[in-house]
Amino acid sequence: MATDREVKKQEDGGMICDAYIDEPIIMYGTGKLQYTQESEIFIGEIHDEEMDKLLIEDIEAQGDRQNHGSNVKAQMTQWYRGKQPGYKKLGQIVLSAAVDAMHPNFENPVMSDMWGSKYLSGEEAIQHHHYPAALSFCYYITGDKDHPAIHFPGFDRRYDIFPGMLILFPGWAQHFVPSQKFKNPRYIIAGNMHHNINTDMLFTVGVKK
Repeated sequence: MATDREVKKQEDGGMICDAYIDEPIIMYGTGKLQYTQESEIFIGEIHDEEMDKLLIEDIEAQGDRQNHGSNVKAQMTQWYRGKQPGYKKLGQIVLSAAVDAMHPNFENPVMSDMWGSKYLSGEEAIQHHHYPAALSFCYYITGDKDHPAIHFPGFDRRYDIFPGMLILFPGWAQHFVPSQKFKNPRYIIAGNMHHNINTDMLFTVGVKK
């Protein structure tokens, strides 16, 4: 997730995201995962109560490691949680979905970072992007009707959230979540994917050709 300072640095150079497809994918399903596509944004749904429980427990245990200092003006974990219980399973699901959705433009991706957030009433995510990530995602563990939508001004789209919602989008896509009053906390996991990067912080998933 890029800070204002990082955004300026990234504008001066770097790769152009090629996680972009022209052919629409109508519907895909693998067991507990289904998603549909609108433009370059994919909306899906995941149901795994055990995984969700582990993710919420980690978010609560981590507390606010960023001190509201990132673009997420809410409680946020450390950046690199991908090897922790719950995150690893979610990462494998998301990577598989990304490959199937973007194939052949997104083979053998890696998850570069994953983090969790807990939003309380009135908290927000200011407008930002995740460039130079090729593809990014948000997974909404919880999502109530009074929770604010996620907005993508560049696509002129907004998406109301629901429990188990998975959204995949290009890393360069600007997005934000406005401040809004609501009752119950909102728990989410977000992360970024790249093409074949070799680092100890990354993990991969086997892909069927």
